[in-house]
Amino acid sequence: MFLKRVSHLPAAILLVLAAATAGGETLAASADEALTEAQKRVAANPRDPGALRALADAFEVKGQPAEARLAYQKSLEIDPQQVEARAGLARALAQMGENAAALAEQQKVADLLPKDPAAQYFLGVIALRAGERDRAVAAWKRTLGIEADHAWALNDLGMALLEQRREGEAIPHLERAAALAPALGTARTNLGYAYLRAGRPADAIKEYRAALALARDDPDAYRNLAIAHLETKQPQEAVPLLVQAIRLRQDPETVRDLGVALLEAGQLDEAELVMKDVVAVRPDWGAAHVDLGRVLAARGELDPAAASLQKGLELDAKDAEGHLALGHILLGRKDYAPAWRHAREAERLGHSGARVLLADLAGESKEPGREEPPTAKTEEPPAKKTEPAPAKKTKSGRR
Repeated sequence: MFLKRVSHLPAAILLVLAAATAGGETLAASADEALTEAQKRVAANPRDPGALRALADAFEVKGQPAEARLAYQKSLEIDPQQVEARAGLARALAQMGENAAALAEQQKVADLLPKDPAAQYFLGVIALRAGERDRAVAAWKRTLGIEADHAWALNDLGMALLEQRREGEAIPHLERAAALAPALGTARTNLGYAYLRAGRPADAIKEYRAALALARDDPDAYRNLAIAHLETKQPQEAVPLLVQAIRLRQDPETVRDLGVALLEAGQLDEAELVMKDVVAVRPDWGAAHVDLGRVLAARGELDPAAASLQKGLELDAKDAEGHLALGHILLGRKDYAPAWRHAREAERLGHSGARVLLADLAGESKEPGREEPPTAKTEEPPAKKTEPAPAKKTKSGRR
């Protein structure tokens, strides 16, 4: 399958939230001016918790979380009751990747501000970063209980439900988020992904187009729309979108998607060149070897195709596409025993195409190690009794 980008809360939102909760004087000046002013205040009165908090806010806005953390901690040592400083400390710790410590601090903030949607929402953000998905979901539900139209909480709760394969519950939350914030590209992107997961590719294309209109310089916007077109068997539409995504950012995953799109569009020469480039860059990537094998098989180069597929499966034994493609090659060679094994593995891994391969194999060979269904015995009618002819005995009709 193709890689689909799931848009979670971007790291930049931490800075947005920091700016939203910082003191007014910090917002009123540029970051450099605010920092200079805060440093002067702290120099004049090192024990002023408000000055220390303003210094921490300034460091946070400038993207210096380590310095912000120290200033917040000093402020809290002087006055532990400062909720704003504790919230800032949680943000700074989160930006530094110290998620467990950040979660502990933000939980204190949420407990102190049980009716504050921002406090509850940010608790969910940090809980998710700390790997506590259930705790995050609970926090976002509390957020929506306080503020039903909190677009970010709707978006993140929808994504959390989607990742639990609860599409039916996730989509209404994501639809509401997109309706509340039509300019929020992340909500559009996530809704498109949800529609794809729910088997609604036409709706996904609509949302991805809206997300692309909001972010013409975002390579993921082009890639997501391309993937939706691939899902709807429109590879010709996907190719130029993937080319544009690669122009904006070259990464092996998008290049591989382009190779698959070219394969499905029948542009085999170009597909082979692209997939060979991916394999050269990522020789340890099983899916790349599998896709190169599929391209070579489509070109009729079955021996190198089989070798590439085998290499891909050695690297990733759970690649259903690889098992299916290799099974077809083995069937063509009449090498039935391994063909059956690969077909059954593709079926076990959930590939819908396995049914066709299994039917073709069943038409040509018996599956090794599998008992044939017992054949119902046909009862012969009882032989009619006849009187023996004179001087001659007859045998029964049964043998």
